[in-house]
Amino acid sequence: MYQFDARTWRDLGGAGRPQDAPPAEQTYRAERLYARSGAAAWPHCGARLRG
Repeated sequence: MYQFDARTWRDLGGAGRPQDAPPAEQTYRAERLYARSGAAAWPHCGARLRG
């Protein structure tokens, strides 16, 4: 669902490979990343997240 690199995934508390995690866990980790870094984590589509 989302494009995580392995290090970011682990830093957010994820285990294993991000693409193997259930959709709900991927969304949870993406929400944590957004709370931590804002839209900057998604340089191409992040502008659409604001507002």
